[in-house]
Amino acid sequence: MEELLKRILSKLDNMEQRFEQRFNEVDKRFDEVDKRFDRIETELEDVKRVVRMSAQDTLENQIEFSEKSDLLDQRICLLEERQNYTDKRVSRLEKEKRANEQ
Repeated sequence: MEELLKRILSKLDNMEQRFEQRFNEVDKRFDEVDKRFDRIETELEDVKRVVRMSAQDTLENQIEFSEKSDLLDQRICLLEERQNYTDKRVSRLEKEKRANEQ
């Protein structure tokens, strides 16, 4: 009976050792997974930072383009006004020339 109990106890010890070994393996794998998630989070933060910078650059470029476009519109308006003034002067000069010819 004592021998049987020793064998049972030995088997239980072996089972306990295997259980601890498996538990340690699982714990180690979870640690590795945690490290991978940490790396992924860091990489995602880097990607977010790059995207934010890119979006900001794009916005700044759009603002700069809009400002340049406004300046060009103003210059076009000034050129149109100048052209209108020139057209009026030419028209007036042509009228004066016709009047002088008669």
